[in-house]
Amino acid sequence: MATTNLRGKTELPMNKRYQETSPDRTLVWFERKKPNNDQKVPVVYYLSRNGHLEHPHFLEVPLSSPQGLFLKDVINKLNTLRGDGMANKFSWSSK
Repeated sequence: MATTNLRGKTELPMNKRYQETSPDRTLVWFERKKPNNDQKVPVVYYLSRNGHLEHPHFLEVPLSSPQGLFLKDVINKLNTLRGDGMANKFSWSSK
């Protein structure tokens, strides 16, 4: 059964349980996507002794910033894998 209000609009009767719901229940909540910090970059490095290169070493290093890979990222990863101070035993350069 439809009713007509003063403005001439027709309204359909609603079930009582739907009329009593809080307006907050109609809000849609969403979470923003977190930046993808799980990006890893493959890195190959060589150790040098007495001017001779040793065999290549491979690492996957997580990026610490969206601007790319930094040498400090590689040094930090080496310290976590091989123990603190391992990276300090060598001099470093990057290409």
